[in-house]
Amino acid sequence: MQEPLVSIGAINYNNSKYVIDTLNSIKAQSYSNIELVVIDDCSTDNSPALIEQWLKNYNAPFRFIKHEKNRGVCVACNSALNNASGKYVSIIATDDMMMPDKIKRQVEILESSADDVCGVYSDSYLIKEDSSHRFGMFIQRFGDYEDAPSGWIFEELLKRNFIGDFTMLVKHKCYKEIGNYDEALKFEDYDMLLRLSQKYKIIFSDYVSTKYRVRANSLTSTRQLWNPSRIRIYSKYVKDSAIAIKQIENIAMHAYSDNEKESLALLVPVKNYSKRISYIVIFWRLKLPALLGRVLLKILLG
Repeated sequence: MQEPLVSIGAINYNNSKYVIDTLNSIKAQSYSNIELVVIDDCSTDNSPALIEQWLKNYNAPFRFIKHEKNRGVCVACNSALNNASGKYVSIIATDDMMMPDKIKRQVEILESSADDVCGVYSDSYLIKEDSSHRFGMFIQRFGDYEDAPSGWIFEELLKRNFIGDFTMLVKHKCYKEIGNYDEALKFEDYDMLLRLSQKYKIIFSDYVSTKYRVRANSLTSTRQLWNPSRIRIYSKYVKDSAIAIKQIENIAMHAYSDNEKESLALLVPVKNYSKRISYIVIFWRLKLPALLGRVLLKILLG
């Protein structure tokens, strides 16, 4: 029986230092039926030239799509999805790397999975900017679980994002059912994971499938930039989840203290779901100092 086709989307933006390592890790996969879709989001370094040179010696099917304007990671991921033709899809940034058996092992799991399973994820090794190993593992760093969640994990994901989307392999039909990445967001993974996990099971595999590069200027090290997108994401679930409301409340307090105007403006449509959020919006509109607002919140909410 022929192996099902797997599409790997490699998302590149100014990753000239790392892109060849990523591409080599894809080329080294023990699984053979792979289609490579490389998306360059209008890089300003020499990474597109490096990719083109590398592709000259790549003998498997591929597409190289270059955006004429930088449009962000969510648009780039949508370009990868819209140009993928495989039964399964894996998306990785071009500063991370795949372990040799990633696709092989994950295809085996999904081929025997039920219809209510959309994908499989794993833990990831952490590496430094110079590619040397860093202490710890991805789930330990971002989730701190004794046993990684598996199955219906939507509620657990609402509490924290412990999945590296680059570790995943997903049934393409599930992406089509859920729809494209939300291009209003500044980061791609969390919203898509929540949407997938709300409708489908996601299975954990104990095969560590990737290496995740921890970079000083990465989004994970500048979380304040996430807040407007995080509010947009959690706002999708406030009607049905107390966890989502609590998450917005936590962000609201930080946004109020730091006078994050974009974040505070996004609180207005959800203010009626929480007294705390409603008061913060009122205090912000009245231009009350954050310290005074915190005191008033303690008095009003007990």
